[in-house]
Amino acid sequence: MHSNTIPEIHTTSREFLVSSSRAWNSILDEIFYDVESLSRPEQVMLLSQTSAEGSVLIVYPGGSDQKIRIVTPLGFVREQSEDANDAVDTVVSCRCG
Repeated sequence: MHSNTIPEIHTTSREFLVSSSRAWNSILDEIFYDVESLSRPEQVMLLSQTSAEGSVLIVYPGGSDQKIRIVTPLGFVREQSEDANDAVDTVVSCRCG
């Protein structure tokens, strides 16, 4: 019975740490970013991302019809290297997720 307790403790402590980290990150997002300007569907979409860490979020200015895009760093670099794409002229680094 002792061997089953350790994995349960590990899982419980890991879940607590992950949820605490995400809550803290959400608080920091509220402080440093204008998250209120995002529409409710955009907020829900971003909150539902489970593996956004290390991703590049492309967020267009308010009033734009373009949707937020999430790409890998390599995908972002490739897109910016192509002439057909609009160049990103502002980059904000954050730890998302």
